[in-house]
Amino acid sequence: MATRTMSLGTHEVGFLRETLNAQQDLLQKLYNELDVERESSAIAADETLSMILRLQGEKAAMEMEAIQYKRIAEEKMFHAQEMLETFQELIYNKEMQIASLEFQVQAYKFKLASLGFDDLASSEVQYPENMLRRNGFVGELNSPRSVKLFRRGYSLPPRVNALQGDSNAYLEEIKKFRLEQFGRFESARSFSR
Repeated sequence: MATRTMSLGTHEVGFLRETLNAQQDLLQKLYNELDVERESSAIAADETLSMILRLQGEKAAMEMEAIQYKRIAEEKMFHAQEMLETFQELIYNKEMQIASLEFQVQAYKFKLASLGFDDLASSEVQYPENMLRRNGFVGELNSPRSVKLFRRGYSLPPRVNALQGDSNAYLEEIKKFRLEQFGRFESARSFSR
């Protein structure tokens, strides 16, 4: 009986060893799977971190590019504004030259009229339609105000007719007339803006 108990104990010990070995193998297998999972989660975390860093870098690059485009657009707008102001100044200077030449023509007409030339061309000033449209007078061409702005007198002012012989006084009257006409031109110009 003792041998039988011993053989039974040996049989149980072997069974327990096999069970222990199977559990250790299972535990080792679980540790291996856990290591694989840890490694794969570490790789995923590294990839996620690198993607976050890459996206942050792309975002920073896009922000820099947007700032650059904004600066370029602002510079272009500033340049366009400067060019517009330059062209407006140029147009103003040309209009002033035109007005000055018109005043000189009018002065020569007065001088010719004072010398006895009565058959002068029409003293009505003709403006191109685009100039009138540009200056904002298109809607006002039929108004009495526009006639006052664009019509020149057909005869000399009475003061000039009285000064037939005195050339210095005559020149002074022409200067006064030019200043009056220039004032009308400036008021018409400021009204059109």
